[in-house]
Amino acid sequence: TFSAIIRKSEEELILEAEKNKEAIAAGKKPKKEEENRGIDPIASQEQGAALLEQIRNSPFAITNVTKKEGKEAPPRLFDLTSLQVECNKKFAYSADETLKIIQSLYEKKVATYPRVDTTYLSDDIYPKCPGILKGLRDYATFTTSLDGTTLLKSKKVFDNSKVTDHHAIIPTGVFSYDMTPDEKRVYDLVARRFIAVFYPDCEIANTTVMAQVGENEFKATGKQIIDPAWRVVFPTASNKQSDENVLPVYEVGEK
Repeated sequence: TFSAIIRKSEEELILEAEKNKEAIAAGKKPKKEEENRGIDPIASQEQGAALLEQIRNSPFAITNVTKKEGKEAPPRLFDLTSLQVECNKKFAYSADETLKIIQSLYEKKVATYPRVDTTYLSDDIYPKCPGILKGLRDYATFTTSLDGTTLLKSKKVFDNSKVTDHHAIIPTGVFSYDMTPDEKRVYDLVARRFIAVFYPDCEIANTTVMAQVGENEFKATGKQIIDPAWRVVFPTASNKQSDENVLPVYEVGEK
């Protein structure tokens, strides 16, 4: 979403100058001074309406695109707390409801022991991972490309020093139709997290886009997905793009 660049008020400029003085006094690098450009702060509804009308009737053009490329690792595997948080966010389950569901999945032997406080796996689990992936029949779309390959072994996933009695919650690879709708939802979260950790990092570009509408400057910041990699495992990734502020591809001169 593009936002108009608003000119800083006198109060904001004075406050910035004071902060820079404090930074210099403390031996820190002061904030780089920037040109105070943009439209004046909107003081009334009438002023805002007039500006909106002006923008509507003016051409929109991209004037500058700056990118800083980076990588995003797959989400970490679940411990009990992070699974409870995710289930509350996605399905509005209480912590107790999530515990009961994942405990049931454990008792049905389709998920590992749930009362854990680590998001890591021990090294001895790594040789078992190809077999677990093969057992995830409903996820063959995502596991077939991993079949027969040397699976990635990230230190963010496999670390003996971060595991005590039990490792992170993962599927066992045992196939079962005996799941309630709630159990299927929770199992799906666990299974997809497990599959994703064997995919490469997602390549992104943290992006700032400048645009001109008449005499007014607008700015949008966010990230662009260069190579989705592990993101393809998650069907809701595209739906979450607005939450993550994912930008489409813009080119200078585009209107």
